[in-house]
Amino acid sequence: MKKYLLISFFLISALAANECENKLNALNDELAYAQKYKNAIKIQNLEQKIAKVKANCSKDASFYDDLATKKADISLQIAEIDLELDELESTQNKISKVKFKSQKEELKAKKQSLKDDLKALDDY
Repeated sequence: MKKYLLISFFLISALAANECENKLNALNDELAYAQKYKNAIKIQNLEQKIAKVKANCSKDASFYDDLATKKADISLQIAEIDLELDELESTQNKISKVKFKSQKEELKAKKQSLKDDLKALDDY
């Protein structure tokens, strides 16, 4: 299972090649759609997002590539925690209830923290 996760990580990293262009293309497509239907608020928001992406990319050409790699890494960590939770569930009868509950809460807290980190990265 871990081999599968590692392969997924490398595939995601490879697909993240030149995220600046991908992000700009997607935003420009949305902008064209918003302009077609004369949605002024959406146009303004998209123009701000495009300016932000251009600024981030001009400072560091690999900004969004690095961001995609970080997201893939966090997603991999979340998947590993899910595996740990599954293992813990399978050993539930072999350990005390207090220890089980403690370990489960700890893993869930780690998972939630990682999900929060992933959500924060989505704001870019």
